[in-house]
Amino acid sequence: MRRLFRPAALLLVVLAITLPAIADKAHSSWNRGKDAEARQDYEKAYDYYQEAFSLKPKDLRYRAAYERIKFLAAASHVHRGQIMRDSGKLDEALVEFQKAALIDRRDLNESPQVCPRCTVPSLQLKHVGLWD
Repeated sequence: MRRLFRPAALLLVVLAITLPAIADKAHSSWNRGKDAEARQDYEKAYDYYQEAFSLKPKDLRYRAAYERIKFLAAASHVHRGQIMRDSGKLDEALVEFQKAALIDRRDLNESPQVCPRCTVPSLQLKHVGLWD
């Protein structure tokens, strides 16, 4: 019995120390996300909310913030990609469109910027009518 008591007590001490640290880290990331969102830095807010949600996926407030910001972060990348595309920087534009697609596929479906069937960046943009 005594042999089981020490490991169990050690496990309880470790859990008592680490669980509040994880909760504090999730809350801290969520707060940093709120600050970034208030500054309209949606990409950073997305990163912070994603971190908070990954630490505590059952917390609805972290999930709601993460799901809400996904569209805005993806739209930010799409907008930046459109600016780069219009200035002739097609490779950089493609990278931004791909980042948007990784964050939120809904944004890509609503306004397709990249064709997944093509492999050459200029062909991808040409295929969907974004490049003459």
